[in-house]
Amino acid sequence: MRFTVFGFLLLAMVFLSGCNKDSKVFGTATFDDGTPLPCGMLTIADAQHQYTGEIRGGKFEMGGASPKSGMPPGNYKVFVNNCFDASGKNLIKDDYTKMDSTPLTLEVVKGRNPELDLKFPKQ
Repeated sequence: MRFTVFGFLLLAMVFLSGCNKDSKVFGTATFDDGTPLPCGMLTIADAQHQYTGEIRGGKFEMGGASPKSGMPPGNYKVFVNNCFDASGKNLIKDDYTKMDSTPLTLEVVKGRNPELDLKFPKQ
């Protein structure tokens, strides 16, 4: 009985140590003039991780639905894809559509989930 209680407590400590490790990232994505991005796939990535979230009417949200579903602390690149007008023209300046060329960066810090206000230049 003692071993079972000890085992349960050890398992609970391991599980709880993983909770709140990752962060939810959310906010707005607009063009430089303040117009909301109508659509697109926002990607936040580093060498080991890549997270995507859909932009709808200038709003996005990624991670945080369950304890380990958010983003680990670290420095990330931010870029957006699939933001086209009705004719199929890309609305975002090309530099902001690739991890290698985007100037946008994000630092995710444990326990801090500020709302982001991301700005993208039009094509």
